[in-house]
Amino acid sequence: MSAAFRDAIGDDILLALYDYWRSRKPDGTLPGRADIDPVDMPRAALPYIVLADVGDGGNRIHYRLVGTAIVNEWGGDFTGQYIEEMMDGTYLDFVRGLFIDVMTHRCAVLSESTF
Repeated sequence: MSAAFRDAIGDDILLALYDYWRSRKPDGTLPGRADIDPVDMPRAALPYIVLADVGDGGNRIHYRLVGTAIVNEWGGDFTGQYIEEMMDGTYLDFVRGLFIDVMTHRCAVLSESTF
């Protein structure tokens, strides 16, 4: 991953989370589920974490952990739900596309949006 990508991260918590994520696979490959443990993540990042299982080429996204700050902003806890249970239309396509980008390019994706 280029230094320019890391430099584009304008938030200290997100930067610490990105560094943690990269440390899980220093060889540059994409970390798998067994490589990520919320207990080891930067504590300040935990409220902002969303961990998901992605299957069927990105068409099935199941949220297995949703941080408290995300729950508060979203207005509910969607832990245990599939993406289609929470959103639809262009926003669903946008979010699903982010997951597909990570899977396809095997790298981190930085995206900013307002919901």
